[in-house]
Amino acid sequence: MTACPNTTAMIATFDGTSYTCSCSSLLGYTLVNGQCVSSNTLQNIQNTFGSTNSYVTLPDLIDGSGISQSVSVQSDVFQNNFLPIATRCQTGDIQACQFLGNMCVMAMYSSSNYACKAYTTLASLSSRAPILSDPFNDQPNGMPWLYWGLLSRETSQSIRKRIPTISLKITQPPLPILQFVLGVYTLNGTFLGFQNVTTQFQSCPFDYSYGLQWQQPGVGYNNSCTINLAKKSFDPTLFYEIFLIQSTGAYYPIPVRIITPSLNTEAAPTDQSSFFRRFTLVDSSVGVQNGVLKYIRFPKSIKIWINVVSGSAGSIYVPIVDVVYTSRIVASFSASDASIVSTVPVSDF
Repeated sequence: MTACPNTTAMIATFDGTSYTCSCSSLLGYTLVNGQCVSSNTLQNIQNTFGSTNSYVTLPDLIDGSGISQSVSVQSDVFQNNFLPIATRCQTGDIQACQFLGNMCVMAMYSSSNYACKAYTTLASLSSRAPILSDPFNDQPNGMPWLYWGLLSRETSQSIRKRIPTISLKITQPPLPILQFVLGVYTLNGTFLGFQNVTTQFQSCPFDYSYGLQWQQPGVGYNNSCTINLAKKSFDPTLFYEIFLIQSTGAYYPIPVRIITPSLNTEAAPTDQSSFFRRFTLVDSSVGVQNGVLKYIRFPKSIKIWINVVSGSAGSIYVPIVDVVYTSRIVASFSASDASIVSTVPVSDF
């Protein structure tokens, strides 16, 4: 006999020919979308969030007529995973909490989405109080850090005025290059490690000798092009957190503004903005329905703002990253179509 895959929640029964593993109701477990979860915690999640659904809003979807609209789409990721993942997160499963956080990122941090409601509710529990010091004092214990100010109540004005430990010589050439790194996670919450930031944000072709100029304070860099999505291969959905490497070698977390009508506008001052931590560079998961990829989300603009502290030679305020997304209907793509239906005008930095 082979042991059940989950020896804590499953029991094996013998029908005279073979053994079958199932969730044990005697031990207090229920089968939900192929996963054994605590029956009591599941009931608590359902009581807290009511009738959950699997719909996610795509705020800038270009339809087959080239018209931009906000639409709600049913997502396999949410339909198959929300209840078991939220239940496991509430019982202390760290990777499940990472998965739940990523679902909130996929929902564009919408306060009406159940994944974001569950995340903010669980992250605000006293048992999740941060154990790390500034600047990580919004990091819930045992959960991913998604929102600046959620736990610390720090204002956006205070956040944008943060000053990392950086000493730069910016009055004479050559200009210094700031070093950034990305923490990378898969959808299910697996941490893949850190990557040095080089060209990950640049979808357009570029001259490598100029393509890293955005990392130099005081240098304006813009790279724009039009991408035909039918000709682009999409990687699996990954989730990123960006850090600045300080002069001490320590990582400093960088605030991210997700630009949508319900969160932030590009014209809004940064001291009146909502700041987040985690983002995607392509989302090929949220638009999967019944196992078929129907919608793709893609950043049409990424900007990084680096501002020097006036009167303080060599210091900068914490950089801020702006990400603007757009979505497309995959079935409408055509390699020969130059219209907005199949293409995305992209601006990097």
